[in-house]
Amino acid sequence: MTDEIMETLLVQLERKLGLDAPEDDEIALLEDELSDAEGELLLYLGVDELDSGMLCKAVELAALFYRRDVSESGGAQEQLLRRGTGQPE
Repeated sequence: MTDEIMETLLVQLERKLGLDAPEDDEIALLEDELSDAEGELLLYLGVDELDSGMLCKAVELAALFYRRDVSESGGAQEQLLRRGTGQPE
């Protein structure tokens, strides 16, 4: 995946997850989730590159991975909620 495509998908993923201004560590996690989603789809489909029609599926899968990881870490989800309400982390 090119950097340009990654940036476009990252914006779509942030919007899908409702993240207004993610911090650097959240952006890194989102990028990891997109890379993991791409890898899973490439492996499953048995192709070397995702076509434009499958890129939206990579975003959906990355969103699922992100939600799973955040819910498994427990405290991270609480921090995200607090940041949105202005409560101290």
